[in-house]
Amino acid sequence: MSASNQPKEITSMKTISTALAVAVLLAAGASAVRAEPWTDWKPTKQVVHRTYVRVEPGHLDDYLTAIKKTWVPGEETLKKRGVITRWEVQFREDQVGPGPNVVLVEWYPSRAKMDPDEALSRDLVAQSRAITPKDQVPALQAERAKYRTLTGEEDWTIVEIPK
Repeated sequence: MSASNQPKEITSMKTISTALAVAVLLAAGASAVRAEPWTDWKPTKQVVHRTYVRVEPGHLDDYLTAIKKTWVPGEETLKKRGVITRWEVQFREDQVGPGPNVVLVEWYPSRAKMDPDEALSRDLVAQSRAITPKDQVPALQAERAKYRTLTGEEDWTIVEIPK
């Protein structure tokens, strides 16, 4: 049957199908345009370090109270020394789902600030021992191990996208 002999509905459907196919090809071609690093986006020196923690349900308050006494003072020292620009604690509202439900976040101005620093490390250990004497650390670690599990760590580079 020639196109002129086909019912009007079939001809119309072929036209719509052809138009859709052309639209899909044009969209695919548009997405194939590659971004140019340093023009369309650029990595910064800033790094965000995330530590993922699984805290068992019913122990979030215990964990947050513990890190307020131990982790937060260390973060404040790192901030005062210019090692990090900020820190943050986040928790997931859904406490009973699988996976981490607390994230400890640190913003470093550069990856170089993550390099080992003996003097800073010794100061942080001394500060930690002033908060928790060395002989009490094993008992506190054992207590936290009952309800807290570190599930991973990641470093993310911040990207700038010019307007």
